Amino acid sequence: MWNYRASFYKSFFKKLRISVFLFNQFNTYKDNEATIFKGIDKLIAEQYNRKLKLAIFTNNKSTYAEEILEKFNLTKYFNTIIGFNDVSAVKPNPEGIIKILDTWKIKPSEAIFIGDMTTDIDAGHNAQVFTVCVASGLAQKGTLIEHNPNIIVDNTEQLIKLFNF
Repeated sequence: MWNYRASFYKSFFKKLRISVFLFNQFNTYKDNEATIFKGIDKLIAEQYNRKLKLAIFTNNKSTYAEEILEKFNLTKYFNTIIGFNDVSAVKPNPEGIIKILDTWKIKPSEAIFIGDMTTDIDAGHNAQVFTVCVASGLAQKGTLIEHNPNIIVDNTEQLIKLFNF
């Protein structure tokens, strides 16, 4: 089933001009303990090198996201970061995604929103963008499936395979 989905959506991903990339993958809220999932830094760099625009929409404060990006030398890849302090309502409200789309002057059909929580899936659907969910363990996979992401992967390794076209 995984190969079928990957194959089916492969051409869709090739046509995208932009990727709205959620980087809401923190294990804790303490600066000195924040980590990123294995391989995510390489995936971000590869998408950036493919000339895809990358953004972050997080329910954390935008400056916190900026600090984490700096910690892992990922700042240069993201020119738009939207946190809870930049919107009037947090996810699942789509305001942050819509701000990114408006800033970049693109249509929802030209974006992908990646997350690991039900609020991410719902925000993506509410903004009418293609949603990819990573069942990273922060939320139960069954619960994530109930929110109907366009694609669900079990881990970042599968996410990386999905984007290797």
